[in-house]
Amino acid sequence: MNQENELKKENPIFQACWPTLEINGFELIHNGWNGLLKNFFDYVANEQTRYVKRKDFDSYESPGVPIFNFATLQIKQKFGYLRVYWNLAPIELDWDIFCRESYYQRISQIKERIFGYCSAIGSLSGKVCEISGNIGESRNINGWFMTLSDAEYNKIIKETKPCLTFWTESGAERDNSQS
Repeated sequence: MNQENELKKENPIFQACWPTLEINGFELIHNGWNGLLKNFFDYVANEQTRYVKRKDFDSYESPGVPIFNFATLQIKQKFGYLRVYWNLAPIELDWDIFCRESYYQRISQIKERIFGYCSAIGSLSGKVCEISGNIGESRNINGWFMTLSDAEYNKIIKETKPCLTFWTESGAERDNSQS
């Protein structure tokens, strides 16, 4: 389980896919959730350029000009679920390129949509094996919650010794495997 995540190892390639997003804060997560992360970052990158308006027409276009800064603060597994902590900040732009709606109102709507998408990805991660990417469920392995497929769970159980050490009220360690 000491494997480093491919997305973190290949950060230059990862950044090349979404050059306008600042992606950092990876903690050790397995590769099974890479598809969920890629979908999330595709969604954010799309939102970032979605509302740019052509000056000479009443139509929208997406020229790749971001309308906000986006950065991940932390990406980790917690209690068997994927957690992505992020920040979105408005940037100074030419105000003429936006539609009638105010810029900050749009940013607020975008934040709500990204928050909803991030929550959905987090919930979905509880059904996706964090190692293989197959269908999984939440499992408790010696107090550590993970989302695992049956196959990955069985592999880990074969390699893991049960936790038999308890602490007594006096603070001394007691090994219950001798009992």
